[in-house]
Amino acid sequence: MIVVLHVNLLIGDTSALERLLVGDEASIGSASRTIFVIGRIDEVGVDPHFAARDFLVRRHRKIEELLTIFRSKSIVVRPQQVLAVAADPYGLVGDRSPVTQADYAPAARVWDGVAALCEPLLSLDGERLLSLAVEAALDRARSALRLAKHRVESEIDDLDAAQSARARLERLVEMSLAELRLLTRSIKGRTRRVAEDHASEVLAEALGAGPDAVDVMAKRLDTWWEDPRLGSAMDSLSVEIERELDEWSRRHASEFDRELKRFEFAAETKRSGKDQGGGLAGGVHAAAVGVKHVGVVVKAIGNRDAVYAIGKALGAKFKPWGAVKLGAKVGKAGAILGVVSVGFDIMDWAMDAKKEARRELARQTAAEHIRATTDDVVAGLLDQEEGPMNYVRGVDALFAGHLQQLVDQGMRQQQSMVDAAHRRDGMMELHAAGESLAEVPTERAAR
Repeated sequence: MIVVLHVNLLIGDTSALERLLVGDEASIGSASRTIFVIGRIDEVGVDPHFAARDFLVRRHRKIEELLTIFRSKSIVVRPQQVLAVAADPYGLVGDRSPVTQADYAPAARVWDGVAALCEPLLSLDGERLLSLAVEAALDRARSALRLAKHRVESEIDDLDAAQSARARLERLVEMSLAELRLLTRSIKGRTRRVAEDHASEVLAEALGAGPDAVDVMAKRLDTWWEDPRLGSAMDSLSVEIERELDEWSRRHASEFDRELKRFEFAAETKRSGKDQGGGLAGGVHAAAVGVKHVGVVVKAIGNRDAVYAIGKALGAKFKPWGAVKLGAKVGKAGAILGVVSVGFDIMDWAMDAKKEARRELARQTAAEHIRATTDDVVAGLLDQEEGPMNYVRGVDALFAGHLQQLVDQGMRQQQSMVDAAHRRDGMMELHAAGESLAEVPTERAAR
């Protein structure tokens, strides 16, 4: 390669030239195979016709100045690679057109340096050109390997970030699910306690009733779950449950929202970097659009986009339970229990309760009736179509499914990282072989 420089050498932004010479993630450095041409050397301040020695000294200093600049940037360039020329001595030709060799002053050819540049290039024969072509092909192959290795390393970095993001999201899902299941057990336990407390209260009232109130209490004991006091107690409990579920929903929705914002911030950061329009930047947008197709997204190669899609889908699940009064459907439990044979005879129990000698049998019969019906009453209260248990069961199933998706995603990510690492190692071996081959004399490589 030939790099032409102004007589003032490196001016302005030189980052592109430095990448060209040193190399970057996409190409190998070409400093050792570059000819540097300092142009307009006739502008160093002396006329070679009148002060030839001074001109040669200044010309040499200019070359040394360029080499010093390269050394300061850790760029290795040999003095033989630097030529100083005056392609248009004194600017006598300028941009005149047409122009021929005869338009240039013959006296300037002694010092203008053009011959030192042109003659070796014009004298290249077929064998030497073939050798240079081999070097160029090898350089292209080495650059392609370097670029491929960089892309694989970027893939590994992205997978590593995806693993971290997935692990954070997985912990959030596990925490949300664990707390939801604690709430589920609490709802079941408190519903049972309310039902049992009410049943015990009715039982105590029935057993303590006088002879004249036994018949009334017997009917109340028979369908103790239809007592309005149970409905009122369940309504009070439903207020507590609604508050707790709403708190759970808001708290965990906020945590998921923060995690999704981390994804979006990473996407914006990458979009404003080198990889514009690709990778996470483009993928997050696609994932946000395709949240309904999480199952399809997750089957793709493990990356942050699929994790983002799962998180986005999860975030949509934190909808507050539309609470209904649990006590409003106490009668429904009674309808269900109406077809259940519990072996309780009102008339027999009332007669036993009136006789002192059979009072203990009445107590045992009443207690057995309570025990036999409590489970069904509790189940009827919990299984209301619009009740909290249907809500928590549905959310639990969704979260458990997404958690399994994240676990599966983690396995795919891990396997992808292993595969990418193997590809990177293979490329590193090829790259090392290319470095060794580049040190072989060109003539041997051409053969």
